[in-house]
Amino acid sequence: MRTSFTVVVLSLALAGCAVPPDPRLQAHPGQRYWDAIDASNFGDQVPEAESRLMELYSGELDAERCRRHRGALEHAIERVGIDLVDLTTAIECATLIDDPDWAARRRAQLDALVEYAWRDQRGRWVWHPVPVLHAGDVAVLARQRGLEIRWLRYRVPENGAGLLLEAALADTGGRTALYYFDQLDALARVHADDPAVAYPLGRMTLARSRLEADALSGDALAMTGYLYMDIESGETSPAAARRALELALDAGVIGAAVSLAELCLGFSDAECPPGRLDELVAVLEDARLAEGWLLAAALQVIEAGLDADAPGVVELIDRAASAVGPGWANYRVGELVEIHARALTDTVAMLPLGDTTLPAAARPLMQRAAGHDRPEALLRLWAALPEQRRGGDDAEGAEWIRRAAEQGHPHALLIRALQLGPDTSRARTLLRASADKGFPAAQFAAGFAGRVKASTAEQRNQARAELRRAAMGGHAAAARLLAHDALETDDDPEAARMWLASGWMVGDPESAARLVALFTAYPDIDPAADALAVEIAALLGQLGDRDLALLPIDVLTDVPPYNRDRSASTRLLKNMSEAGIGIASHELGRRSRFGIVMPQSASAAAGWFERAIEQGDVEAWSAYAGLRLFDLGETEAGLRLLEQGVEAGDPDSFNDLAWVLCTGEGGVTRDAARGLEVIAELLARVEHPHPFNLGTRAACLAAAGRFDEAEPLQRLAVKRARQEIPWQEDTIARMADRIERYARGEPYIAE
Repeated sequence: MRTSFTVVVLSLALAGCAVPPDPRLQAHPGQRYWDAIDASNFGDQVPEAESRLMELYSGELDAERCRRHRGALEHAIERVGIDLVDLTTAIECATLIDDPDWAARRRAQLDALVEYAWRDQRGRWVWHPVPVLHAGDVAVLARQRGLEIRWLRYRVPENGAGLLLEAALADTGGRTALYYFDQLDALARVHADDPAVAYPLGRMTLARSRLEADALSGDALAMTGYLYMDIESGETSPAAARRALELALDAGVIGAAVSLAELCLGFSDAECPPGRLDELVAVLEDARLAEGWLLAAALQVIEAGLDADAPGVVELIDRAASAVGPGWANYRVGELVEIHARALTDTVAMLPLGDTTLPAAARPLMQRAAGHDRPEALLRLWAALPEQRRGGDDAEGAEWIRRAAEQGHPHALLIRALQLGPDTSRARTLLRASADKGFPAAQFAAGFAGRVKASTAEQRNQARAELRRAAMGGHAAAARLLAHDALETDDDPEAARMWLASGWMVGDPESAARLVALFTAYPDIDPAADALAVEIAALLGQLGDRDLALLPIDVLTDVPPYNRDRSASTRLLKNMSEAGIGIASHELGRRSRFGIVMPQSASAAAGWFERAIEQGDVEAWSAYAGLRLFDLGETEAGLRLLEQGVEAGDPDSFNDLAWVLCTGEGGVTRDAARGLEVIAELLARVEHPHPFNLGTRAACLAAAGRFDEAEPLQRLAVKRARQEIPWQEDTIARMADRIERYARGEPYIAE
C-alpha cells in the first residue's frame, strides 16, 4: 500500500481561526443547543457534579435511582445540551418520579434536536450526514422516526472529512435503507479551543485520534473504522484491519461482518483464511440481514462464475430485495463484484467515478439497478462511458444523469448542472442543491464562480465561505485557493500553511508542492522551514513521477505569490541536492547549461550532472552527454556517456544514441544498423513510446534505405506529437519536414 504522508503532516505546527457556522441552519431552534457547546466545559476529568452519573446507567431505571442522580443528570444536560441519550433518560426519569414539568421541558429540547438532526434530508447521503454527539445517539434518532438499527459501523471517508457512522435502519415493515451520521461537528465544537480544528487537517487528525483511542481502549464499534496505521512507517495494514474487525464481530458488532467482507474481497494482503467469506455469509444470514444474501449472490458470480442472470443469483438478489429494494440489491452485488475485480488488477478496491472500466460481470447488475432508478448505478454506468460521451450531448448518458439527479444524488446534481451550462437558472438551482447537500465539488464550483464574479466585500466573503465548506469536506483545490487568499489578502502564511497541509493530507500533490514552495519563499514561517521543504519534496519524489518531483520548482518559478523571490527555486534545488535528491542536481545542471535563473556555465553544469548520476538519477546520463557532445564538441566523451546511459537503462540515452548514430548529429560517425538495434531495444522496453522515439526509428529506417517504412512511421510520429506535445510547435514543424524528405527517398543527415 502507498506510504502515507501522515507522520510528516502531523509534525507541522497548528494555528488558525474559527470557521463560522452554516448561516442557513442557525435559525432552527435545535441549532442553539449546538451553538451553546462551550469547549471550556470539557476537560480531561469528569466534573465533580457528574462523578457518579454512570451509576444511573448501571442497571434498569427506577424512581429511587432517578431521584438520587437527577442533579448529576441535569448538570450533564446543561453542560452538553445535545446528548440525546441523556435527554431520553431524563424524560424516562421524569415519568418515573411523576414530574411532568421536567418531562415536558426535556421533551421539547429532544424534539427540537431530533427535528434539527433530520432536517434538509440529512442522513441520506454520505456527504450530508446527521450530526450526532456519539454513537448512542443513532439509536435515539432512529426510534424517534419509528426505525430500528439492523447494523452499524464506522466508515472513515478517504478524504478524512468526517467521523462517519453508517447505519442500516429498518421500518416496521422491514424495509431497510442506509443512513449516515457524523460525530466530527460535535467533536470539533468540544475542541474549539484548539485553533487547529478550524482547518481540515486539524479535524482529520482529531477524528483519527478519537477512533484510535476508542479502538485501543476496546470499543468494538470503533474497531470497525480505525485506520490501523503504523506511526513509524506511516503505512496501513489490511491484515491488522482484518484482526480488528474479527474482534469487533466476536464482540457482537454485526456491522463488522459487512466491513470484513469488503476487506476480504478487496485486499489480498488482508490474509483472510479460506472459507472466511462463506462464514460471513452464514453470520449475516443467521441475523436475517439482506447483506448476507447479497454477499452470497456476489460470491456466486465471483467464485462459481455464474452470470448475473443465473437463477441462483437472481433468487438471492430477490430475497434481499424484499428488504432493501431491487435497485439497491442489484447495485450492491455489482459493487461487491467490482471491488473483487479491482483487487485482482491491483487497483484501489473502490468505485471511483470517472474510471471507464466496468467489469463485464458487474455491468448487467448495474443495468438492472439503473432500471429501478438507483442513482449510484446510473452514475456508475455514466462513468463507464468513454470520456467523449460524458457530456450533455450524449442522449443515453444525459438521461442517466437526469434520472440520478431526480433522485437527489448530489454528484448527479452537479454533473447535470454542468451539462446544462453554468449560466442557466436551472443549472444554478441544481448547483445550489448539490452544494447544500454537502457535496464538496459543488461547493467549490459555487465558491469559485462567486469568487470570479464578486464585486463587493460581502460577495467575496460569501465566496470564501463556500470555499471553506468545500475545503472542510476534503476538496484540495479549495484548500489551495484559500491558501492563496491567506497569503495575498490576509498576509497570513500560518493560515496558508494549514490549508496546504490539509490538501496534502487528502493526497493532493499540488498542495504538497505549494507547501514546499511556502516553506522556501517564506522561511520565517518555521525555524526548520528549509528542512521541512526538503523532506516534503523528497516524499513527492517517492511517488515516482519526475514532473511531481519538480512541481515545487514550477510553483516557485511561475505561481504568485510563491514566486516573489527569483532565487528561491535555486536555493531549494541546492538544499535538495545536498540531501541526495538526484533530480534536483539534474535540474541545477540544466539551469547551469542553459543559463536559466543561474549563470550559464558548462563546467558548473558538468559538476551538477556528475553529482546527479552519482545520486542515481539515470536521466542525467543523456543530459550530461548532450552537454559534452553538442555544447563542448567532445564527440567521443559524449558517445561514452550515452553508452553508459543505455547500460543504466536511461530511455533518453537509448533515443539519443540511436539518433546520433543514424543522423550523424554531433559529428558522430553514422551507423544505421547499430542505431536500429538501439531504438528497437528501447521500443521493446516501453509500453507507450514517445513521439520522439517513433521519429528516431523513422530516421534510422531512412538511414538504412527503408523509406517505405520510414515515411508512414514519421507521419504517425508527427500525429502523436500534435496530440501529446502540441506546444512544441517548432520541433513538430521540423518533424513534419522530414516526412517529405523520406517520401523523396532522402535520409535525414545532420549538417
